[in-house]
Amino acid sequence: MFISNTFVDPLPSREGDPQMPFQLKQMKSAILRVVFSLVIGLNALVTLAHPFEFFADSLSGNQGTQLVVPIRANDFDSIISIQGTISFDSAVLQFVGVQNMNLPSMSSANFGTSYVANGRLTFSWNEFNLTPISVPDGSEMFGVLFQIVGQPGQASPIGIVGTPTLIEVVNWAYAPILFSTRGGNVRVNVPHVCELPDSLVAVNVTQTQAELHWLSRNPGANYHVEWGPWGFTPGNGIGTAQGTSLLGDNLVTVTNLLAGQHYEFYVEEACDSLVSVAAGPFGFATSAIQTAVTIYGDSIQGPQGTTDTLYIRTIGFVDIISAQGTLSWDPAVAVYAGVVPMLPNMTNPNFGTSQVGAGKLSFSWNDPTLIGVTNPDSSAIFGVILNYVGLPGASCPMDLVQLPTIWEVVDAGFSTAALTFGSGHLLVTPQGTGLDKEAFGEGAKVVPNPISSNSDQFELVFDGNLPRVLQVGLLNEWGQNLVLDWFLAGSGLRFQLPENANAGIWFLKVDTEQGPIVKKIVIDRL
Repeated sequence: MFISNTFVDPLPSREGDPQMPFQLKQMKSAILRVVFSLVIGLNALVTLAHPFEFFADSLSGNQGTQLVVPIRANDFDSIISIQGTISFDSAVLQFVGVQNMNLPSMSSANFGTSYVANGRLTFSWNEFNLTPISVPDGSEMFGVLFQIVGQPGQASPIGIVGTPTLIEVVNWAYAPILFSTRGGNVRVNVPHVCELPDSLVAVNVTQTQAELHWLSRNPGANYHVEWGPWGFTPGNGIGTAQGTSLLGDNLVTVTNLLAGQHYEFYVEEACDSLVSVAAGPFGFATSAIQTAVTIYGDSIQGPQGTTDTLYIRTIGFVDIISAQGTLSWDPAVAVYAGVVPMLPNMTNPNFGTSQVGAGKLSFSWNDPTLIGVTNPDSSAIFGVILNYVGLPGASCPMDLVQLPTIWEVVDAGFSTAALTFGSGHLLVTPQGTGLDKEAFGEGAKVVPNPISSNSDQFELVFDGNLPRVLQVGLLNEWGQNLVLDWFLAGSGLRFQLPENANAGIWFLKVDTEQGPIVKKIVIDRL
C-alpha cells in the first residue's frame, strides 16, 4: 500500500499555543478518558466498518481572531480523486484562504471561491498521475482559514455537502465509492458554554432506519436530536427526539426512512442556563433497493467472408442512467467491423476500439438527463458488426468480461445494479449455409411445424443423443429475439411459445455444447 509522504501529523500538538485555553486542554484529556472507557466498558455498542468518511474538526475561538479548521478523512485507501463543498455560516465565519494542502499535487487551483461570501467553498482534487493514494485515518487533507466575525455565543456548522459541487470519491478502479460525512462546528467563545456533543455517527443503517449515536460530557442535560434530508435547515427537519443525556454514548433509533436517500442529523444539549449549541450535521445514506439486470448476447453464424451483427440484449433495463462493460471474442473466428448504437444519445465515440484487434470491445454510456432510460426486455442496447474470417466449423463465445472496462449498470437512484450475464456465440458455417441449415443437428426436427393457432407448445426431436443445451432463442428476419421457456421431453426439448410470437416465419436457435442448431418454423396464428 502506498502512503503519501506529504502528510503532516493529523493531530499536531498545540501545547503552548496562546489560542488554546487551559480549559480546552482539559477537555482534550477528558475526551481521551471517555473514549478509552467506552472501548473497554460499552460492550453493547457494536463497532461497524465505515466507508470513506469526510469530517471536519470542531473548534472554538474568540471573536476577531483567525483559526484553521482541518478537513480530514478516514478510510482514504487507494483513492485517485475527491470532490465536494465545504459549508459554513458566513455571518459567523469569513473565509480567508486554504492552508495545509497535504494531498499530492493539491494547490489553490483545486478550490473554488466564487461562493465563499454565501458560505460555500468548493474543492475538486485528483492525483495528477492517477496513482492510487492511501493515507492514515484522521489525516488532514487541507485546512480552511477563517476570520471569526460572529458574536460570542454564535456558532457555525462546518459541513461537507453536495451543493454546488457534488460529493464524489473515486477509487483506483475508477469507480465512485460509498462515503459518509461528519460536520464540525466553530463556536465563538462565551463563558460557561454547555459542552458540545461529540463523535456523531450513524450505524446499523438499513433501507428504512438508522441508529444515531453521539458522545456526551453533560450527564443530566436535556438533548434534542433533529434529522432530515441533506441540507435541511434546523427547525425544518422530518423528525425529532428528546431525552436526558447519559455520560458517554447516547442513542436514538430513527425509523420510517426511505431507501437510497441521503440524510443528516444535529444534536443539541441544554445544561440549565448555559448557552447551548447544536453539533452537526452528520450525513449518512440509507441502503438502496438494488436493481437486477440481465445482459446477454445473441448467437450468430455465417459463411467465411460474410458480415453479420451480434446484438447485446438486456432484461430488467429500467430507469438506467449509465452502463459500461467489455465484450471479448476470438479474432481468429471473426474480426471487428463496426457498431450499431441503439440507446438514446449512444454514438460511436461511446465505444473503445483500441483492443478490437485482440478481440475486445469496451463501451461506456450515460443518460445526460439523469432521468433514466427503460428498454423493453430482450431488446438490444447495441450491436457489434463482425466479419467471419475463420474456417468452416470455427466457433467461439462472445463473452462479457471485466477488463479493460468493468461491467457496471447504474439506475436513476444512483444505485449499482446486480448483474447476471449470458454469453453469445459465433460460428463459421460452410458456404451457402443459411438460417434454415446448421453444421450440427441435421436430423433434428420441429413438431408440429407449422404451429397452428390452437397450440402453444412444440418440440425439437433428436435422432440421437440429446446434447447439453446452453441457450435457446426464437428470432425472425426483423431481428426480434424472444426468450423461450423449455424443458426436457423424451428424446428432445419441449418449448412454450411466447404470446408475443406473431404469425410468420421464425427461426429456433438452440446453442449446445456440440454446436448451434437453427430450425425454421412457421407460426400460423390468427
